[in-house]
Amino acid sequence: MSKTVYKVTGKNFTEWQAPDNEIIARPFTDIKPPEETGKLITGFDWVENKWETVDIVSPEEFEQANLAIFELAAKVSQLEKGK
Repeated sequence: MSKTVYKVTGKNFTEWQAPDNEIIARPFTDIKPPEETGKLITGFDWVENKWETVDIVSPEEFEQANLAIFELAAKVSQLEKGK
């Protein structure tokens, strides 16, 4: 039998198969990388034994936020002119 391990190289990783009785040591880990949408892997914390990630937004979400800010700024500008 074998188990899946991951060779970590900075923020990248490669999946490998290792024998079940193999001792896993750096640069390999048996902690599965996160597959969540909106997460970007930035590395692996060898002290805490966990993947390091940051939250990201999609281009669509970014565009929607920019449009909302633009509309809000336009309304504030109109209110300021009305004083």
